[in-house]
Amino acid sequence: MKLTKRTYEHEDLVAWKKSNQLTLEVFKTVNDVDPIMFEYMKESALRIVSKIAEGISKKTITNKITDLEEAKGASARLSTQLILSGQLEYITKSRSEELYAQTMEVYKIISGLIRYIEKTANSKN
Repeated sequence: MKLTKRTYEHEDLVAWKKSNQLTLEVFKTVNDVDPIMFEYMKESALRIVSKIAEGISKKTITNKITDLEEAKGASARLSTQLILSGQLEYITKSRSEELYAQTMEVYKIISGLIRYIEKTANSKN
């Protein structure tokens, strides 16, 4: 399936690009073994990237922020799941640390995006 060249606004965001890459990495890491923990990890990773896309497409600042906060919450959830997966040796410690670092980077980028949107909104008032 070939995607069209049309680019949506969220696809230009570093937050979306990084969380999309994180989602791909999580799926590649946990795809072979599928206990409940990995289903939760996949859902969390999907939620991050999806909520960024959904939030940016919203018209009101409040709705944008709500969805981005949900993406940030899903990042925190995924980071916990990654820690536990490494501790339980579901995935290697090095892979757990690598994905954890990516998750924290995404979390920080989302936080910065929220601050930027709020600041921009406040400067217009």
